[in-house]
Amino acid sequence: MKYFAIALLVMGVSCSGPVKESGPVKDTADQGEAEAVQTGAELYHTHCVACHGRALDGNGALAASLPLHPADLTKLSFANGGVFPTARVMEEIYGYPGKFHRGLMPEFGALLEGEKHPWKAPGGQVIMTPKPLLDLVTYLETQQQ
Repeated sequence: MKYFAIALLVMGVSCSGPVKESGPVKDTADQGEAEAVQTGAELYHTHCVACHGRALDGNGALAASLPLHPADLTKLSFANGGVFPTARVMEEIYGYPGKFHRGLMPEFGALLEGEKHPWKAPGGQVIMTPKPLLDLVTYLETQQQ
């Protein structure tokens, strides 16, 4: 419920247009999955490498100087019983006000704005989600071990 409330607050809800299903983010209607993965990889290398590293293992150049060690992004599915935690990952990347005091990841919402696409959350809610965020999460999902 917490994730839904935050997602609604941050991203907005809509019931129009084609809907992506929860779980794996697929975007084959407007942009092929391969192109979404490529775009997501470019976003990762622009915004995430410094902390999470080129290998996505949490060992970026800035990792040692952070108050909390960055997550190993290749093990998100493993840590979630073999299921990629799409909603949780989108929430963490996009950000929400008030989390800075805990020393966690900065908010990337402003950097990932753009055209919004409907995404169907695990609870069935349709959430208008920035396309760059969907692309980045698609890329991260392909990097799971």
